[in-house]
Amino acid sequence: PDPSSSAISIPPYVQHRFSPGDVLSLSAKRGILRDWVATKMSAFNKAYAGNAKDLASLVDLCLERGFHPVIVNLPIDLSIVRPALDAPRHRFQNDCKALAAKDSIPWESFVADIGLRSGDFVDLWHLVHSGQVKYQRQLSKVTVKLMKRYHMTGG
Repeated sequence: PDPSSSAISIPPYVQHRFSPGDVLSLSAKRGILRDWVATKMSAFNKAYAGNAKDLASLVDLCLERGFHPVIVNLPIDLSIVRPALDAPRHRFQNDCKALAAKDSIPWESFVADIGLRSGDFVDLWHLVHSGQVKYQRQLSKVTVKLMKRYHMTGG
């Protein structure tokens, strides 16, 4: 169909879907953690090797195409998930660091350093505005640093 046709409708993207009123209680978050460990940890472990291979393949493809891949540690509510998820988190982080070192690409891990609190998370992974501001502020600094490193500043 013609892209200018009025029959095509794309719904607007709403970036900030979560509000402070959506933040789950600490007990509800602990319940999510218990459920994840009990029901999803085995699936995580079974899929891990394949997912790690896919990440390595994606990095290789990016490098082949002349891109500058960066591996970034995503937000997680450390105050709730520690120590229960320390082992899988450390395994993943160590593998990401090794992949980054092997391919001489950046590994950016700043979640523990930006002052995220449990109240910045709706659940264990999704940020409300207060957390988005903290995370995006640091992600922007990293992005600018890397753009300068790769001479992508436009001037």
